[in-house]
Amino acid sequence: MKSDSDFAGPTFMHGPGGQYKIFNKRADVPEGWTDNPLDHVDAPDSADDSKYGDLTREQVIAALNERRIAFKKNAPTKALYKQLLTVVEETEA
Repeated sequence: MKSDSDFAGPTFMHGPGGQYKIFNKRADVPEGWTDNPLDHVDAPDSADDSKYGDLTREQVIAALNERRIAFKKNAPTKALYKQLLTVVEETEA
């Protein structure tokens, strides 16, 4: 989380379970909330990197294609997922 000196409200924060909210003061931010949504994404369970979060690799690629986002086809699923999450977050902001 941002330190007191780095926290300049309003700041967009992310909680577990996909929650998000804007806070004006650090003291108002609940325990466990961070400024990075990826802090709440579980690592892939399988060693073959075929699934990330709740999405399969194919679903992540389909979502990137649907949004016409360029990506490297040989990139790890985690990297593709982060790219998708970043774009989705920017469009929702």
